[in-house]
Amino acid sequence: MILRNYQNDGLNATYAWWMSHPGNHEIPILVAPTGSGKSVTIAELTRLLFDTWPDQHPRTLVIVPSKELAEQNAEKLRLLLPRHISVGFYSASIGKHPEADVIVATIGSVYKAAHLIGNIKACIIDECHLISPDGKEKGRYRQFLTDLSRYCSFRAVGLTATPFR
Repeated sequence: MILRNYQNDGLNATYAWWMSHPGNHEIPILVAPTGSGKSVTIAELTRLLFDTWPDQHPRTLVIVPSKELAEQNAEKLRLLLPRHISVGFYSASIGKHPEADVIVATIGSVYKAAHLIGNIKACIIDECHLISPDGKEKGRYRQFLTDLSRYCSFRAVGLTATPFR
């Protein structure tokens, strides 16, 4: 798939940040306007992870706030990823497949389930402006990310059109 220049720039900046900040638990943010293809960017980032680090089997978790965004992201992931990489959900309204290579999860369903998700290498947060800026463990997103870090080491990135609350 041919990405737009700003999508490529965002992916390159994410990789550069990850490489220059190993082990850092801060979350870089990709900001792109509504309708600019964030779900395509998420799918391409996931594809790149599997292409770049195939030996590490970079299981990826995409966290979204709603069923509609989960379905939209899963559709793009299935279109862009090779067929041997499984895409599943962790959502009360869609289904729960914690064993999938790529899991698209609604935060309301997954925030207490870090122990069920397993070894994740990358966590991509769509609509990341919803993460509470207060404290380390306040809010569902922060609670989940803190819990997940107890079970595995992962890279994270957030995407949003509105980088403020």
